Formats: sequence, C-alpha cells, structure tokens
Amino acid sequence: LVILTPLTMVWVGLLEGLLLALLVSLLHFVVLYSLAPIVRFHSDGGLLSSNTARSASQRMLLEAHARRSIKLVSLRGFLMFGSAPQLTEALQATLESQEAHSSTEYQEDISRK
Repeated sequence: LVILTPLTMVWVGLLEGLLLALLVSLLHFVVLYSLAPIVRFHSDGGLLSSNTARSASQRMLLEAHARRSIKLVSLRGFLMFGSAPQLTEALQATLESQEAHSSTEYQEDISRK
C-alpha cells in the first residue's frame, strides 16, 4: 500500500491514488474484523443478574428458572456481514446446549414420576 499509492498517484492521478488507498484500507479493515472473534463470552442467567429492584417472589422465580430460561451472549467489536457466520454459530451452539439440557431435565422429571 505504501508503494502502490504513490505509484498510482504519479502514473494515473492524485485522486485515483487516494481512492485506491482508501479502498485497500477499507478492505483490509473488513477482512481483519471479520476474522476477529466477536463473542466475548456466553453464559446462562444463573451467573449474572440485573440490578433491577424486584420483590422476593420475583427473585425466587428468577432464581428457579434463570439457569435454563435465560441465555447471555456478550459480543465485542464491530458487527458486520463478515462476522455474521460467527454469531450464527455461537447462537446455534448456545441453543443446542440449551435443548440438550432441557431434554435431559424433561427425561429426569418423567423418570421421577
């Protein structure tokens, strides 16, 4: 880029050289961020809670169901079309683990009865 831009400016023109540098820089940025991991962490509702004031009955209900009903996915960086497959894979993995966990709990409930 350092050599290509001045050569383009000399042989083709100043504006064309600047446009080429801008396009190459933009392409480099998009490729770099599409390869960077976007999922910081994922967890269930049992580990983190909001700071909203709730009644005791609401807190008990949340504590009883948060682990299997609430899923958290924390993201970082810029979300672009190039990072969409990473996000899709992370969400699918979270949902599949939730479904596996739910079916195991359901089978345990049936065996208890």
